[in-house]
Amino acid sequence: MKICPNCKTEKETTEFYNRRNKEGNSSYCKTCTNTQSIIRQRKLKLEAVEYKGGECISCGYKTYAGALDFHHKDPKEKDFSIGQVKC
Repeated sequence: MKICPNCKTEKETTEFYNRRNKEGNSSYCKTCTNTQSIIRQRKLKLEAVEYKGGECISCGYKTYAGALDFHHKDPKEKDFSIGQVKC
């Protein structure tokens, strides 16, 4: 059994992710880890949308940032690959 420092709940060790290339489990339970990841991803998406002008370049839509997607008109002008960025 282990206590998650975020939700203060005692849980089985199977409720914690294994650490990458390390012994033992992560500090936070899977539920808290997933919630923190979603919050972080949404924050980064909002920052990216604001950085690119806050609305669709084609139609001006800006009601819900989650509905917006990013495309490159010319892939050669792409600054970097988001999959390669580490926070």
